[in-house]
Amino acid sequence: MNYVAALLLLVCSRGGAVDLHAARAGEEDEEGAGAAAASPARPGGRAAAALARLTRRTPPPAVPVLAGEASDRPPLPPSSPLPPPPTPGAEEAAFWLLTGLAGEGGLLYAGLYGSDLAGAHVEMRALGSLAALKLPKLAAHLTALGVDMTLLATDWVLCLYATSLPPTTAVRVWDALFVEGPKVLFRVGLALLSRSKAGLLAARSPADALRVARAQAAGSWDADGLLKTAFEGIGSLPMARVDALRAGKQAAVDAELAARAASRRSAAAARATAAAEAAGRERC
Repeated sequence: MNYVAALLLLVCSRGGAVDLHAARAGEEDEEGAGAAAASPARPGGRAAAALARLTRRTPPPAVPVLAGEASDRPPLPPSSPLPPPPTPGAEEAAFWLLTGLAGEGGLLYAGLYGSDLAGAHVEMRALGSLAALKLPKLAAHLTALGVDMTLLATDWVLCLYATSLPPTTAVRVWDALFVEGPKVLFRVGLALLSRSKAGLLAARSPADALRVARAQAAGSWDADGLLKTAFEGIGSLPMARVDALRAGKQAAVDAELAARAASRRSAAAARATAAAEAAGRERC
């Protein structure tokens, strides 16, 4: 799992793109399996160490907690030696896990990393619809501010929370992702929105909302609490509902992209015509 984390972070941090061509077939929703994903017996310690090491990052310094102020951030551990070298075949296993995520027919939605990011637009719109269903008051407030999920959650989904959540929490989310499937991305996104609801409702601008959402994700050191909200506080989220939302959003995104392409072609033709006319006038 640690090398899957490393490969995924390299894709995100270096701007690499993976061209996806097929969506994953719908899966049967099994509510209740999330309890296993939320179990505290899955620390993912080596994965977190690999994340920090291979991205040359260290955990942020401890922030003093004021008197009477609660904090779910655990104290930073003392310096420890690097984990032992990987066992033979670990890199190949990580490669195939990453292929299972982002390759053709993988867990992630088709086109998520495509050149036009069509899949990312679909996922953001689906998340927005789910937020309107599960968190209607918050969704209405964000809409009034002119904030959509593209602003708040694009990096959450594109990097599978690797650059948003603390490493120890991110690997727990990946555990759940491999067990439960892509609906985990929506569950965790809704959980982050739910846990930052008070701050988001107090926001008075898109910039305020973005700061609140980023701070909530970056401070989610309590992986158990986040996953408990994701699997027990969000309610039923069958994959069939997610797939239906995706299908509707995909049609809308395709239509918009086609309209943009037609507009670009029309503008290019107009420029070519104007250039030809100008050249004709110069010859005269």
